[in-house]
This record gives sequence, structure tokens and C-alpha cells, in this order.
Amino acid sequence: MALSGVILTGCTGAGEEGPTPDSSATSTTAVTADGQSPSAEPMESSTPAVEPSPIAHGEREEIPALGAEEAGIAADVKLEECGLEAGPVEATGTVTNTADEARDLVVAVIWLGKDGSGSSLSVKVFQEAAVPAGETLDFTLETEIPDAASRCVLNARSAPAGTLG
Repeated sequence: MALSGVILTGCTGAGEEGPTPDSSATSTTAVTADGQSPSAEPMESSTPAVEPSPIAHGEREEIPALGAEEAGIAADVKLEECGLEAGPVEATGTVTNTADEARDLVVAVIWLGKDGSGSSLSVKVFQEAAVPAGETLDFTLETEIPDAASRCVLNARSAPAGTLG
């Protein structure tokens, strides 16, 4: 007795954020229990593809790569303020080099949208090279976000002094 099922296809490719605007339907292919397709022709579904709601973005700075010797330092960052209302916002805080040697430090503040997709409204980066061991630095990052944010998240890393170019 052969069982049959349906596999839905419609995954996005690498680097794509979602379905393309001209996607109007998902494609399905029937498959039997042994993994064989009884038909080489995909069947078109009449169900339209779900389009994610567009999200407006502010400035998105690139977070520098620090290489193989990078270490996470989120515990060494204190985010004191991070505005969430649409318009000009500011994030302030401190970062401490808790290592025993000078390190290059990178702190990115990411404002996330309220749509639940994890999309960023803006990304701003603080970076400082060769911060002496035990030193604490203040940072202030300013940006403008087009919509109110749900929250701010951090990406904080360090690497041996001289890693930042």
C-alpha cells in the first residue's frame, strides 16, 4: 500500500528577507511514502503567498568583524538609556574592558521593530581600539528611527588590540 503526502515549497534563498513581490502562489509537489514524486509537474496552489508587512528602516551601520579571537562581552556593557519612540533617539551606556590586556571593543545597539519579525529599525556602532585593561568608556549613539521600536538589543564583542583597522 503506497501512502502519499504533499511537500510545500517556498523557502527563501540565502540573503533574501522573504517572498519576492511577484510571488503570487506557493508551489506544492506530491510525494509518495517512498519519497518518489508521481508527477514531475509541480501543482499550483490557489493560496496566495503570505507577504510580510514592510518595515521602514533608519540608518544601519555595519558591525565590524573581529576575527577568530573575538569574545562576547555583553556582561561588560551597561545600557543606561535607549529611546524607543519614532524620531530621533539616543542610546547611552558604558563598556568596560575586563580582560587582563588591552582589547579592541565593539558595541552595537540594535533597535528592533514592533512587527515581531526581528527586523531592525536601526543599527548604530560604538568602537574603540586598544582600550587598556580595566578601563570603562562611556558611549552615546544617536539615530532616527522611522517607527517606534519594541526594544533595544546589544551585540558586544572584543578582540586583541590591533584587530580593528
